Amino acid sequence: MNIDSGKGNNVSDRRMPRPCTHEAFEMTMNALPSAVKAMLHTGPSWFWMTDENHCLTGLSNRLYALSGEKPEDYLGKSRMDFIAGIAAYTPGGHAHRKQLEAREPFRDFTYQHSFTKLKLTWISASGDPVFDDDGVFCGYQGTAVAISPALEHASTSLSAERALLAQKIELQSKVDAHTAALDKTDGMLSGVLESMTQGVMVYDVTPTGQLDIVLMNRQFRVLLDLPYELACPGTTVSDVMAHCAFRGDFDSIPGGRAAMRQAALAERPVTVHLAKTGRTVVYHTARRSATGAVVTLTDITAMENRKNALEAAERESQEANRLLTEVVDAMGEGLLVLNGDRLTDGDN
Repeated sequence: MNIDSGKGNNVSDRRMPRPCTHEAFEMTMNALPSAVKAMLHTGPSWFWMTDENHCLTGLSNRLYALSGEKPEDYLGKSRMDFIAGIAAYTPGGHAHRKQLEAREPFRDFTYQHSFTKLKLTWISASGDPVFDDDGVFCGYQGTAVAISPALEHASTSLSAERALLAQKIELQSKVDAHTAALDKTDGMLSGVLESMTQGVMVYDVTPTGQLDIVLMNRQFRVLLDLPYELACPGTTVSDVMAHCAFRGDFDSIPGGRAAMRQAALAERPVTVHLAKTGRTVVYHTARRSATGAVVTLTDITAMENRKNALEAAERESQEANRLLTEVVDAMGEGLLVLNGDRLTDGDN
């Protein structure tokens, strides 16, 4: 397409005179309101204009402040030359050249440019085609922004964000490992508690003085034959003791429930014959902190039964001995009791 020909497709409806000289361009920039000029002089951008051959005819002096390059050193140079290599090797550069040939507006065309006094810098340019009152293409006008500082800042921020993310991942990994270790420990502890022949209950004292149950193993529930609603965490020691007292579990102890409370405060073991289950158990409360305690329940029913059997056998033996003594004493003849060994007389 011949870029010197008339108006092409998809062009701006704007009607403007041909681009002016650089001096006139600067006069136009200086005529802007002071607030606008102040805003333009604090940003990383500059204005540019080209003729119908895409040669630069105007550049704002902001270019010098940003790059150290004099605007007049670029006047007369073609923007097509700047993007020739880009257009040859990148799809973005090729598409931008097609836009210029079609005299279309373009936005945020990003490319690298090598300034004389600076290293390669990323530039983002936007422009609109300019036509005169007769619709004849006069060139382009637009803005350019040096985005390398922003990219460098973004890169620094990205690096910092990646470092924070790495730290977060490492911390999360440690937390996960610690949680897994705690879960394993909890699992082992639960296994141990559930396999114990002793009943175990742990409680904490709330700020209001209530004794909340935080742990109770299966054996504790079995030995006391507790209903489900009293075996769940969140119930209180008072609930359990009231339930046991109501059914007569503490009737075998002088003082009943009050005696149980005093024994717990003194951390003294108490032997209790449970009315509900018929078991004999030993209650023992051991404080683990100022606000909590561990209660163990040991089933001594079998031991108590053996003890009772031995005591009964001893009583029966004593009674048999007493009766035998009375029989012997009542006999009128002498009685000799031998142990079963053969006796030998020396005279025989």
